[in-house]
Amino acid sequence: MEIYFLSLIFFLVSMIGSPGPANMLLVASGLKFGFRRSLPFVIGIIVSKQFIIWPIALGVVNLSNASDFLYVLMKYIAAAYILYLAVKMYNIKIVSSSAKEAPPTFFQGLIVHPLNPKAWLMIATASASFIPKDMAPFEAAIVLAPTFFVIQLILHPIWCFFGSWVADRISGTIYERLFVVIIMTLTLLSVLLIVLSD
Repeated sequence: MEIYFLSLIFFLVSMIGSPGPANMLLVASGLKFGFRRSLPFVIGIIVSKQFIIWPIALGVVNLSNASDFLYVLMKYIAAAYILYLAVKMYNIKIVSSSAKEAPPTFFQGLIVHPLNPKAWLMIATASASFIPKDMAPFEAAIVLAPTFFVIQLILHPIWCFFGSWVADRISGTIYERLFVVIIMTLTLLSVLLIVLSD
């Protein structure tokens, strides 16, 4: 295995596996709707990053040339959307998977990463720092896209399953509301970090 590829994997595992807006939303969805009912949302989030990887890797989008206005606009749109999803799930009451309320959809998941400037910067960093300089853009995309996809396919469901696992153990107890408040607070803090970031 090439050293650059091993470094890329370590970088992506640390970035994708760490707490952030997407992972907190996955926990919240698993908490309320269970793992199986949340799977379309999980898959939507996983697929959504592909919409960013290809334009960056192929050089169609160059973040270094992006205007400050565009970056700020993306930042606030991302914060607003994540805040919308967080507020929508804030009044979570852990219920069984037979609940009639609809879980977040595949299409809602598709919007999460493209609106998140941090996701764009993570992919730009991966492309600039862990891909050999002499690698052709299309080859770089072929390396990045499946690597992101596989790591997300492993780590994102774990966060959602964690929410479902916790729900099975605290549903109907005094800890139920406390856990929901903690997850939503972490989500809102991640939104605040997006807004305050340079």
